[in-house]
Amino acid sequence: MNRVAPALWVIYLLVPVEGWGLLSGRPLSALSAAALVAVLWLWFVQRPWRWGALAIAALAVKLSLGTLALAPHGFAAQYFANATFSGAAELGTEPTERDATRTDRRLDFGAARDTDLPMAFFNDIQRFNFYLPTDPDRATLPVSVKWDGWLDVPYDTLKRVYVRGAAKGQAQVAVGGSEPFTVALTGETATGFIRL
Repeated sequence: MNRVAPALWVIYLLVPVEGWGLLSGRPLSALSAAALVAVLWLWFVQRPWRWGALAIAALAVKLSLGTLALAPHGFAAQYFANATFSGAAELGTEPTERDATRTDRRLDFGAARDTDLPMAFFNDIQRFNFYLPTDPDRATLPVSVKWDGWLDVPYDTLKRVYVRGAAKGQAQVAVGGSEPFTVALTGETATGFIRL
């Protein structure tokens, strides 16, 4: 048991369980990465491991309680490399649900002055190999995103929604069954209202 304990601790640190807390798995937080480095270092220097049973118990608790989460923490996001939500959603690099590209914990992206959606899929050289002056600008390619998640709305209310985007194009925003609104993107923050 003690021979496999380091491997069990590595598995415990890497297995993604949403909302688990400090050591929630991939993608690794700074604390999880430091713990993983410590485990690997101890494994490398062959320190005696006496916590094999504890590793199994911790992994079992993490997996069993993680599957009992009643509501997900964040929004399951489907990103499309077009403006019409057509075709299959783009593949993501983080563990998530089958159909989703990623899980967005907040709908607020990038630094304060350099906000942008996480659209790494545009780096696919097979599909988006633009380099000639007449080719489209990769920074302004159309994208559509569908977020699925839960909002706690205790009563009917009119909420202001803020949208910021590139200086070209427009954004259409709808939440649930509300009437969508469309704003022109000018590089500044645009606002609209949604009844929830």
